[in-house]
Amino acid sequence: MHPIRHLLAPLTRPRPALLLLALFTALMGGLALEVGFDGSTQRILAQTPAQQAYQHRMERIFGGDHTCFVALHPPEGDCFAPRVLAKVARLTRELAAIPGVDRVTSLANVRVIDGSADGLTVHPLMAELPRDPGARAALRARVLGDRLLRRNLISDDGRYTSLVVELDPSPAGLAVRDAALAAIDRVVAAAQGPEAVVVAGAPMTGHVFRHRMARDLARLVPLTLLVVAGSLWLLFHRPRAVLLPTLAVAAAMVWTLGLMRLARTPLSMITTALPPVLIAVGVAYGVHVLAAYWGELRAGHGRDRAVRRALRRVAWPLALSAVTTVAGFGSIAASPIRTLREFGTFAMAGVAFSAVLALTLVPLLLAVLPEERWERWRRRRRPWPLDRWLRRIGRFSRRERLAVVAAALLLLLLSAGGIARLVADTDYLAYLPQGEPIRQAAELFNRHLAGATTFTVVLEGDRPGRMKRADALAFLADLGRFLEDDPAVETSTSLADFVAVMNRALHGGDPAYERVPADDAAVGQLLLLFSLSEGAEEILRPYVSYDGRLARLTYRSHLTSSRAQVALADRIEAFCRRHAPPGVRAVQTGSAYYLAASSVDIVRSQARSLGLTAAVIAVIMLALFRSLRATVLILVPNLLPIAMVLGLMGWWGIALSTGTAIIASISLGIAVDDTLHLVLRYREELARRPMPRRHGTARLAAQEEAMAVTLAETGRPVFYTTVTLVAGFSVLAASGFVPVQMLGVLTATTMVFCLFGDLLLLPALLTLIPAAADRRTAASEAPAAAESAAPAPRPARPAPA
Repeated sequence: MHPIRHLLAPLTRPRPALLLLALFTALMGGLALEVGFDGSTQRILAQTPAQQAYQHRMERIFGGDHTCFVALHPPEGDCFAPRVLAKVARLTRELAAIPGVDRVTSLANVRVIDGSADGLTVHPLMAELPRDPGARAALRARVLGDRLLRRNLISDDGRYTSLVVELDPSPAGLAVRDAALAAIDRVVAAAQGPEAVVVAGAPMTGHVFRHRMARDLARLVPLTLLVVAGSLWLLFHRPRAVLLPTLAVAAAMVWTLGLMRLARTPLSMITTALPPVLIAVGVAYGVHVLAAYWGELRAGHGRDRAVRRALRRVAWPLALSAVTTVAGFGSIAASPIRTLREFGTFAMAGVAFSAVLALTLVPLLLAVLPEERWERWRRRRRPWPLDRWLRRIGRFSRRERLAVVAAALLLLLLSAGGIARLVADTDYLAYLPQGEPIRQAAELFNRHLAGATTFTVVLEGDRPGRMKRADALAFLADLGRFLEDDPAVETSTSLADFVAVMNRALHGGDPAYERVPADDAAVGQLLLLFSLSEGAEEILRPYVSYDGRLARLTYRSHLTSSRAQVALADRIEAFCRRHAPPGVRAVQTGSAYYLAASSVDIVRSQARSLGLTAAVIAVIMLALFRSLRATVLILVPNLLPIAMVLGLMGWWGIALSTGTAIIASISLGIAVDDTLHLVLRYREELARRPMPRRHGTARLAAQEEAMAVTLAETGRPVFYTTVTLVAGFSVLAASGFVPVQMLGVLTATTMVFCLFGDLLLLPALLTLIPAAADRRTAASEAPAAAESAAPAPRPARPAPA
């Protein structure tokens, strides 16, 4: 059976078919309601399986890097006041009691190293709260003089103190992590006053992202539906033009979310934009079906016959349009970044669902709704000036074709200058508005404490015990000093720091001995004496493996720009290559490191996705037209607007980030549909006219007439779909996430540029490359051209009084 007959078969019994669609949509709707949200940065990491396995192995050995930071700032600025220390102790107990919290470290429970008659002893910093001024002064001097505590647990001026809350990194802990973060948030909220208490850290930022995503989805989906429906009403002034495409695209959105639930894929920062994007993109398919249907009504056919004829004419070009759009999203699905892969994959499914529902649900509804009377609607309308504008644009672009192409080349050169200035940079704190509490908390840590981001360097020895040798520890100490000399780093901590503190304690607290001993025997003696102390293993577990083959250095930074973080990582790598002793290798790992490194992959991903999209579309066009010139004609008017937007980003200093990296591929996949419709219709119009063999006035007049008809008839639905796309993507500007806002605004801008490319540049190119418009070069586009020939109705205007 021919594929078209499969589409026509349900029209014989439309009501049962509609019932089946309604039941399936209800089933998928139930699943869609169960879709979760994941605001963590794990889905943005560009990790290979080997890197992911290595990170998980290091977490099992040393513990995870899923850490929150709580800061207290008393109004009088004295963190050693009894009231403040008592509050720190209470918060430490309350936070440690939360399920999913692995460990809490603060001034109230941190253990320090001192010398004793027997060697070394490990004891709590505060056995009890200091009551008299002398004890508080001694505690202050001890804490501010300890480099392991300063900046980590107390600010340099003693006005801010911090609690380090480490979350359970195990897979079982993931299930309760969100509940743990919510509990931490409640404890912090209850602790307010008179001290200011704030919480920061990547896990808490992800928790805030998760709740913002839920609010975004609840706000953006109905807003997008409302804006798109309003645009359709303003364009057509007909209830069916609003209701039918909106119903079809809403059902497609529900199916897509249901599929995400079946695939156990939660919504993330980027995929939260997927439902509004699908609404904006998918509504055009329903509009094309209605345009073909109204064209058949205008030709004098009755409702049932008009539906069938419209479906026959629109199915092939609509499917082709869906394929090109799927190609755009499919290239994003090849990204190494997980959240982009998910966006691309489910966007492909959503576009396919939108096309299927436009070809099934819309015709079925037309078949059961009362028949429209074309003559009555035609009498009500008033002349619409868009036709005149389109004809004028067509005449101008063809007569001034050299000027139009020259202007396009000039814009391309200007855009190239901006593209050369593009940089990849991601600041996840900047995803949130300035007044967001979690962002203000992170900025407080960056200003007064050691920052809210922890990075990890693992040192691997070539044999057990290698990292407990004096030369390896000396290298660790040198690496720590190198980091702390860097303006981007606040503190670093490693096994070498603890060995230096042990050495000082063993020599009566003399600061001159706070260094790593030069020989292995002295180091071994220190570690042996320390191991005899209660709690020694717990202190060193995050910094050295049990067999001594692995050591871990952590450093905290105030940097939030991924570009700056990658530059710092490069400096660390260069230092380690130059100074690491034989048998020692440095590996940078951890969520923060891979998150920063992912920004580098964004540029490669952007170029690869755009190239893949263009290649796939070019192959489709070559197969359809069998003409390289026609393929170039379709791609150029859409690649230039993309270059213009990328150039604007470069000139305006907008970085390529997770949100903006997908604009080009999305835009090309969507915008090429309109160009395809225009080229097909133009070739159809040329085929209907006797064309002089020689180039001259008569041939140019025939081409101008063909282009005028093309722009007047097919240009209208192209204009309408662009308006709905721009309106739909513009809604994303209301998102609570800056990258989603940028995605919406920049994609809408690209759609506007693509419209001008279709209406100005395309006609000029068709004149300069006339052979590309020769219909004889393509035998396979007849069904598509037929649909292009079906004019959309002019928008109804109120009758004059």
